[in-house]
Parts: sequence; C-alpha cells; structure tokens
Amino acid sequence: MRNPARERNYWIGVVSREHVLIGVKGGFVQLNHGKRTPVQKLKGGDGLVMYSPRLAYPDGEPYQSLFGRAKRGAKPSPPRQDQR
Repeated sequence: MRNPARERNYWIGVVSREHVLIGVKGGFVQLNHGKRTPVQKLKGGDGLVMYSPRLAYPDGEPYQSLFGRAKRGAKPSPPRQDQR
C-alpha cells in the first residue's frame, strides 16, 4: 500500500527576509528571482522552509535565520503575468 507521507519532499528556499514577507502578504512563494522551474518542482503536500541570509536583497544586513515555512497545496496557483 502506498504511503503518501513517504512521497512528500521538503525544500529549502534561500530568500531575503524582506522577500519572504512580501510573499506572505501576497500569498505566494517566489524562488530564483521569479523563475517558474524551481516552484514547479514543488508537489502538493511538499514542505518548504525559507532561509534568509540577509534582511533585504542584495545588500541588507546579515540575518542568517530560518524565517518562514509553508506547505504546498493540492492545486497550483495560476502563474502571475510577470513570471518568466
């Protein structure tokens, strides 16, 4: 019998704290400067933890903390118009 919990993946995104907060406010996750490929690898139920090396990109103060976490829903969000 298949165990869905064993098929779940966990990911770490490296994003400034400022960009994590923008995503939280807007209800989205952006990785690799908005490119689709990294986000498309996430499947329903996957976990995502955000590591923030800096407060702001590219020259913010060092932060070096795990800052956010998320779980990918079953349905993908529609891509934004400005996605590459």
